[in-house]
Amino acid sequence: MKEFFLFIIIFITSTNSLRGQHNIPEKKDNVILINTSNTAEENFKLFGKFLIDEGFSFASKDIDFLTLTTSEKTSEGGYKYILLISFKDSQILIRAKCNYVMFGSSLSNIQLDWTDWEYAKSRNSPSGIAFKAFEPILKKYNGELNYIKQ
Repeated sequence: MKEFFLFIIIFITSTNSLRGQHNIPEKKDNVILINTSNTAEENFKLFGKFLIDEGFSFASKDIDFLTLTTSEKTSEGGYKYILLISFKDSQILIRAKCNYVMFGSSLSNIQLDWTDWEYAKSRNSPSGIAFKAFEPILKKYNGELNYIKQ
């Protein structure tokens, strides 16, 4: 009987932690999650090595807080993006930032602004183009991505 109650408690806890996560991106999702069976420290090492193998370099890494920030990567159309990655328990949390040409820029004075990535259905927007660049790479890590709004 105790085992049954323990199972119910674990099930409810697991369900609550998955609430809000979905594997098909929805409009305005801005965090990508990769769920693993590894510890945060193992994910930090394994995912970091994976990104290096995929051609990324790091602008910063913090072993104490288990965070990585990639250097800029350029996607189709000359848009740039970076990935801000943190590791918590068995999850890898990824926030992307994309650059946009600011309103009022001219050809002789192009001004760019880094903005948090949000999923949008338009594949030709700067967010959509960046997503097409990093999504297949992230999916290659373990085959499944989850998305949330934060």
